[in-house]
Amino acid sequence: MIKILNSSKEETQAKSAFALAGIFETRKDLRESSIAVKAQLSVMKLLNVESESILAESSHCLAAIFLSVKENRDVAAVARDVLSPLVAHANSSSALEVTEQATCALANLLLDGEVSEKAVSEEIILPATRVLREGTISGKTHAAAAIARLLHSRQIDYAVTDCVNRAGTVLALVSFLESANGGPSAVAEALEALAILSRSNETAGGQIRPAWAVLAEFPESITPIVSSIADATPLLQDKAIEILSRLCRDQSVVLGETVATASGCIASVAKRVINSKSGKVKIGGAALLICAAKYSHQRVVEDLNQSNSCIYLIQSLVAMVTSAEASPSQNDDDENECISICRTSKVEGENGGSTSQTCMIHGYNLAIWLLSVLACHDEKSKIVILEAGAVEAVTDRISNCYLLYNQVYSVLTSSHFTFSIDSNANLLYCACLICICRVSLVRIEAYGYVPYYLQFYSKIETSSEHTQP
Repeated sequence: MIKILNSSKEETQAKSAFALAGIFETRKDLRESSIAVKAQLSVMKLLNVESESILAESSHCLAAIFLSVKENRDVAAVARDVLSPLVAHANSSSALEVTEQATCALANLLLDGEVSEKAVSEEIILPATRVLREGTISGKTHAAAAIARLLHSRQIDYAVTDCVNRAGTVLALVSFLESANGGPSAVAEALEALAILSRSNETAGGQIRPAWAVLAEFPESITPIVSSIADATPLLQDKAIEILSRLCRDQSVVLGETVATASGCIASVAKRVINSKSGKVKIGGAALLICAAKYSHQRVVEDLNQSNSCIYLIQSLVAMVTSAEASPSQNDDDENECISICRTSKVEGENGGSTSQTCMIHGYNLAIWLLSVLACHDEKSKIVILEAGAVEAVTDRISNCYLLYNQVYSVLTSSHFTFSIDSNANLLYCACLICICRVSLVRIEAYGYVPYYLQFYSKIETSSEHTQP
């Protein structure tokens, strides 16, 4: 088969490359042997011909050999010389089949970390995005993998973000996710690429929007990601939660409705909040459940109870609050702060009118907000919240806020500066306590917390005309 790659007939060469691709795709032992290098060297010569069929099949064969590029270092050493011709064919060919097969070969070649670091972002992202829009399911899966493997090796900087935005890569990935019938591997590659892009922030002083921001501009793009949660593996569920949690600030209404109405989504998200060891997933999951509760708190409570996850969710939320209190620096984590929800309240003005006041609730404060929602709308949850130690956890947060406020207040009142704390976040803690108080005021009085809470509330109320508790 390798010998007839040198045939004078183009059809014979193309069919030989096609057959070898099938062999190497099936036989891992051959991919990791010296015969793979022999085949690779012969196939690489075919990348210099003009025949589109030969270019497509030779790229296909290389893609199969590169499946073991991490295990066969001889293949890896030779393969680094083929990066440039594959990139050239992927970007310059008008034939979709050539672009697709070259992109597949690049996707597997990027499994080699050294190659991935050397690759130019634009030279991978642009052809991969084309394949995502126009290619076959297999080609689209490899295109998503190429993007994910490329981005794994670098920061999402100005150049990458600009390229992704110009190419429309994010929406192309979502469209592929929506139409994917290639099984779990297709979903996995698309979610992996989207998850990496979701970690990008604004660059160049806010002049370049983060790559994921396009999802907020096209709310319909949220649905395929939400729909992938219920039947996915825990790892993929975590990636979907990571992507969606970035949208809670700008699209909480659409996101809440989509999560609440998607079959099995609420229960699946709750289980990840319970079982995940990642703070980002726990906070992101809590944010998604809050958005869903804003759309239909009844649906959230019903789904949690039907899945028998409500008690465990409450215990996990209380543990999140406790851990945040033990390690305050966790709340300052930039990634956690990126997960936030707007909270709007009406404030009475001096002339009898009212104005809207908006603040951002982020990080572990979202766990307290979700506890407040459950306590307000589910009688059984109130008892569970008490038994889980929420009173103690939340009161510790309030006491620390009170002490911090006293320190800052004493400094600023002796200066020419004014100070307005984020009273909404502090009052969120108080709101949770109020909900719990409705269950057992006697128990709270026994702990001696009520006078302390009232002292804190009074201090905030009289501190500044700009602070409206």
